[in-house]
Amino acid sequence: MDLRNLSEPELQILTCLSDGMTTDEIALALNKSDRTIDNQVMALRKKTGNDSRIKLLADYFKSITNPNILEQEITSLETQASEYEAKATIYRQRIEAKKAQLTLIKERRLNA
Repeated sequence: MDLRNLSEPELQILTCLSDGMTTDEIALALNKSDRTIDNQVMALRKKTGNDSRIKLLADYFKSITNPNILEQEITSLETQASEYEAKATIYRQRIEAKKAQLTLIKERRLNA
């Protein structure tokens, strides 16, 4: 199982299942209905090619204890972090430009 192909909600459900939570407990924890959780688990099993929750969990545990997969995930997360940092820098620059623009407008109104 390549965890990078799973969405955040799917990973949340897998984490809850691995903690031994029931469908009811997961639904309560994630503020969703029991039926939604059942549907998401079924979709997750289909997506990962596992025909039962037990096989799904076994596959998940293999993935999170495999050093190669963990190294790949770390690399992927580091790349994502770099991308977010670059975007954050751009947003900070935009904010500073808008602040400068606002200051200029305020000064012009005071001097008018």
